[in-house]
Amino acid sequence: MNSGISVVICCHNSSARIVETLHHLMIQRSSRNIPWEVLLIDNASTDGTHEVALGCWPPDHPVPLRIVREPRVGLGYARERGMREALYDIVSFIDDDNWVCIEWVSKVYDFFTNNQDAAMIGGPSLPEFENDPPDWFHPIRAFYAVGNQHECNGDITDTPGTLLWGAGISLRKTAFDQLLKDGFVFECSGRMGGKLTAGEDSELCFALRDSGWRIYYDSRFELRHFIPQGRLHWSYARRLFYGMGSASPVINAYRIAPLGTKTGVRSVQYLKESWAAQFFKSLKQLIQVFYSSPLDCIKGSEGCMNVLRFDRALGEFLAYLRLFGGYRGLICRLRHAAWNRQAVHPSGRQRS
Repeated sequence: MNSGISVVICCHNSSARIVETLHHLMIQRSSRNIPWEVLLIDNASTDGTHEVALGCWPPDHPVPLRIVREPRVGLGYARERGMREALYDIVSFIDDDNWVCIEWVSKVYDFFTNNQDAAMIGGPSLPEFENDPPDWFHPIRAFYAVGNQHECNGDITDTPGTLLWGAGISLRKTAFDQLLKDGFVFECSGRMGGKLTAGEDSELCFALRDSGWRIYYDSRFELRHFIPQGRLHWSYARRLFYGMGSASPVINAYRIAPLGTKTGVRSVQYLKESWAAQFFKSLKQLIQVFYSSPLDCIKGSEGCMNVLRFDRALGEFLAYLRLFGGYRGLICRLRHAAWNRQAVHPSGRQRS
């Protein structure tokens, strides 16, 4: 594997955003001769993203820009294609609306050189608004991948939560390649065109952690996240929360899978991880949120946080409904996957 960095940008109809993102890569500053490239994955765009990107990247720039088409719509598919196509051993994912700092490439290279146990690093994201945001944005900014993800820098592998969001994560390619070799596939497809499905970022974090790698957070890996006016509409926020709810069953399965079942089919754990238990838990949550603010939930009142909670709960409930008959199989696939080194098996021992 070649030593260097592949900066991967996954794009779907990104012609209005890609120029500024590429500009911040054009002006990267480094005191050393670090090999790197910019790899743009055109995820079934229909707005001329390919032509706009080529038109703004100087042909005589010392860093090459490559564009690869991925016809399957979905952020998970685009990121997997980016990992496969990358020429270098470190892959840094930035979104089409992420503006990285001027020493981004150098910082990423130095980090992975000095942390050989690391599979992934991420950092904070500062908002860059097209227009002033509404008051309701600030309490939910983390759902837009804005703000500080963790309070402290360093190894966050064993912290609760979903570890890192996808905007601005950098990965060690050998770690991801080993996951694929061991049969890993994304259960979540990520955003698909106008559908704000989610979860593939958390899924990758869980898989890398369960395969034995370490995950880090560092506030020096700061980027600016451009948020256009269209994403500050209440309808967009509602779709965003619904999409996150839809991914919850898969993410919960990743949390459950390593626990194993030590005492056979009658164990408490076996009952907790059943589809029925998870389904009725999500139904109870949906009902509780609705009855706390029934009129707001029906009207979709702008600025009411219970409306967003209801949308998220509804997305989760319907996702469990779609998984009827298949949820136990999902958990078993994750538990017995070749890449899962953390699972506890009936013997009570972890897989070595």
